[in-house]
Amino acid sequence: MAISDWEVWACALNVERVYGEKAMDHIEERMKDLSQAGDNKGLLTWLRIADCLDDLRLANRTPH
Repeated sequence: MAISDWEVWACALNVERVYGEKAMDHIEERMKDLSQAGDNKGLLTWLRIADCLDDLRLANRTPH
């Protein structure tokens, strides 16, 4: 079962809070591990988290 958009955003925010500037490095490492393990569902979930993190960082750079 896929996780909801809300849960993906919550994960992205938590990864950002915990890992800060190294958040994307952490995500890439998780995706590498999942890919090597053949866990495609997990990999797709982390791809969604990476997309949310990108959106979050872009929103923080855009003047309001």
